[in-house]
Amino acid sequence: GLPDPGSFALVGAAAFMSGSGSIVLFVIAVLVEITGDTSSIVPIAIAAITGRFVARIFIGHGLYHDLMQVPNLPFLPPECPLPARLRIAPVSELPGGRVQLRQLKPIETREELQTLLNDCGHQAFPVVSEGHLLGLVRRIELEEWLTQSEQSALHLEEVADIAPYIVDLDFPVERAYFMFRELGLRQLVVTDAGRPVGILTRRSFLPQ
Repeated sequence: GLPDPGSFALVGAAAFMSGSGSIVLFVIAVLVEITGDTSSIVPIAIAAITGRFVARIFIGHGLYHDLMQVPNLPFLPPECPLPARLRIAPVSELPGGRVQLRQLKPIETREELQTLLNDCGHQAFPVVSEGHLLGLVRRIELEEWLTQSEQSALHLEEVADIAPYIVDLDFPVERAYFMFRELGLRQLVVTDAGRPVGILTRRSFLPQ
């Protein structure tokens, strides 16, 4: 007799999901787990691999890769996408490498913090005392403190990262890019003799 029509649906689902999402092994494991039929591993695997192969010929990458471009997420590919000239340049030449920073004192009042957050959209702020970097505090941590605390002033060492990753002004761009990729950094503080002069983000490494 003819095979169960559900088998064709299962094989078609494997080909479609694998081809559109570039998730071959995930599709095979999930569909076999859902059906509980180990005898279907071979047709599911063949369909998943074939679907991915065909999609790669015509498209090259999967749906999720395209979705990252829709909201302009700062995705960093394996190789630095900047021109060769910039890759060997110092980080001071990148956007954010040397800018006028919004700095915080070790102790800030509630009113000062609220005004700062209302006036700018920065996601991180260096904590500075006498020109020297003491730490880095993220915007979300300040917003949480303003929401949850009733204190009139904040000692920033309570919420700041007191040992943020830092590089000097003449640090090579390509090595800084490698740090972002391998360490999963959100910010990288650029300093000049211990004084913060810039903050790099993932967007700093994307072509403008």
